Amino acid sequence: MKEQIQQLRKELDEILTYIGSYQEERKNREVSMAYTALQRAFMWLGKCLKFIGVENPYPSSTDTSSLVIEDAVDKCVTPEDRQFDNVVECVKWLRNKVDSSISVVSTSLINLMPNNRLYHLAIVQVWISINDCKHALGLELGNIRDDGTLDKIKNIVDNPNDPASSKTPGEESETALPDETGGDNEDESVKTGSEDDSAGEGPKPEEVSQDIPQQSEQAVDVKQEEGQSIDDQQNS
Repeated sequence: MKEQIQQLRKELDEILTYIGSYQEERKNREVSMAYTALQRAFMWLGKCLKFIGVENPYPSSTDTSSLVIEDAVDKCVTPEDRQFDNVVECVKWLRNKVDSSISVVSTSLINLMPNNRLYHLAIVQVWISINDCKHALGLELGNIRDDGTLDKIKNIVDNPNDPASSKTPGEESETALPDETGGDNEDESVKTGSEDDSAGEGPKPEEVSQDIPQQSEQAVDVKQEEGQSIDDQQNS
């Protein structure tokens, strides 16, 4: 009986390792709920061990005069090396693992020690907590379906050789936006326009400056001629 409980604790610790890694990619409330629920089940199994007479592995945990903190027990040393193609596969695999743990509790552990009320209360908490973990992972599947992740995965599966299939619809439209607005053509038109303007532009600044003195001299000659004509009229 002791070995069964300790083995289940190791199995739950392995699942916790996978959920912890999963949180690095998708951290949300539902995944946190699943992680916390499985931690709770792990701790209640420790209570089950206590209620069947197993010695406390953490004797210094309440000794305020000691700085000793014992190593955790019933930890999974070498988790299964499991790779997943996508998050849907990962979550469903986790739910299967959790479901197997529920079966162990339901068919074996919950029927042990029927006259030990404290053990029975603790093992019921284990059963509830593991089920809470499975429920939370089910909610995470709903998140994957509703937030567009599932559509993206389907595109990758249906079009494995298409780089665009790894993009969400929004990313694809944003990528195509510059070509649709003619961003590159606009630059060419600006360059072309500047060349056309240079072909039909007016006189250069130095040419204008050279014409100004000539126009001034002509104006002086006109005024002199007008002045001379007036003097001639007066003399006559």
